[in-house]
Amino acid sequence: MHNAPLRRWLPLLIALAGVLLVFAIPALQVTKWVGRKTLPVEVRISDSDSLDVVVGAEVTMFDGPQSHMEGPVSGRKLTDFVPDPESPTTKKALTDSDGIARVEYAFWTAGSDGPWENSGYVDTSCVWVRILAPDRLMALVPLDRQSVRPRDIHDLTPIVVTVVLNKSAADVRDAGPAEN
Repeated sequence: MHNAPLRRWLPLLIALAGVLLVFAIPALQVTKWVGRKTLPVEVRISDSDSLDVVVGAEVTMFDGPQSHMEGPVSGRKLTDFVPDPESPTTKKALTDSDGIARVEYAFWTAGSDGPWENSGYVDTSCVWVRILAPDRLMALVPLDRQSVRPRDIHDLTPIVVTVVLNKSAADVRDAGPAEN
């Protein structure tokens, strides 16, 4: 007779534990996600001889293949590094009077959300910056590792890339021998 109160409350305790499990299990789950996040990018262009800013340079950001810092690049052709003008991720801007081109770029992101975890990163790999300017050699720069990698999902500061452009080979020949 000593177990009678326990037998009376046992079905209620089991039902209560079941209800708690139904609500507790989803609350303890972690959701993994992948998407895109738009961040500001500032590309600063300078002249290699004078370090003056280069005004009017065309800066194009685009999704491309891995860089040598991300993995093997053997077998790549120059055509693999041409921006697709039809791609919604290809963005262009011109440098202003300060030599800065400002681009809002949608980077791949990934992360996880849960009761004890809310983190993510911005993946800057496989993003390239091409710079074209009159009378200068083209520059092609991987964006990856120009900034902290992986970049925290909550960091909204601009990614800053500095590129120093050389004059074209014809301009260098016409200038004559370098003075010491």
